[in-house]
Order: sequence, then C-alpha cells, then structure tokens
Amino acid sequence: MIAQVITFFPVAFITLDGVLSTISPTLEDAAFNLKASRWQVFTKVTLPLSVPGIASTMLVLFIESLADFGNPLILAGASFPVLSVQAYLEITGMFNLKKRCSISSMVACSFVNSVYSTKILGKQEKNTSLLLENQQPHK
Repeated sequence: MIAQVITFFPVAFITLDGVLSTISPTLEDAAFNLKASRWQVFTKVTLPLSVPGIASTMLVLFIESLADFGNPLILAGASFPVLSVQAYLEITGMFNLKKRCSISSMVACSFVNSVYSTKILGKQEKNTSLLLENQQPHK
C-alpha cells in the first residue's frame, strides 16, 4: 500500500496542481473582502471549483492502481490480496470460473461507476465555468 502511495503521489500532485492553478485568485480575494474566514473560502470557493479535478485525479489513480500489480505482488505476495493481482492470477492460471467472473464484474462495476461520476462532475464543472463567465464584468 505504501509503495503504491509513493508511486502514484507525483501523478496526483501534478494533476491537482494544474486544477488548483486554474482557479482564479480573484474569487478567493472577493470572498476575503466579504469577510469570509479561510475555512469558508476553502469550503465555499476553492473546494467546489476543484471537485471535478479531484474526481478526474481519482479516476486516473484508480486506473493506474488496477494496472499496477507489480508492487503488491512483489512486496506482499499472496499475503496481501489486491484486486488487480487477484484478477491477474485468476485469469492466467487458476481457472476458477466463478471467482474470475466475480472479480471481472467488480472491476466492470467500479469502472462504470467511475466514468459515470466523472461525467456528472464534468457537467458541474461546465455549469460552474458558465456561472463564472457570467459574473465577470463586461468591457
């Protein structure tokens, strides 16, 4: 588990850094001018604007963790069962059809759930960006 955190932390950091850098600092300044505390600015401005980016980061990390079965297989072996390792072992060598089907359905349900939630959050991002464009003063 620690090996995967160390492996995937740079990917999450780079993605979230890009998301947070696109948030306009004038929105936070406006909230501070309206006497909002730092916590209120974070929960009411920064977090809602970064939710779609957080969701896409989680989807990327989920896919990468499914693809990475080397770390848990080498470091823990069979004593720490991970979904990707179990799927690989069931598909390539165990020939246990019931377990193979259940693991495949778990992966498929997780993938569909991730894609669906990312699409919903993507729609929220478009609505938020349209709202922000409408609030900017016209020249």
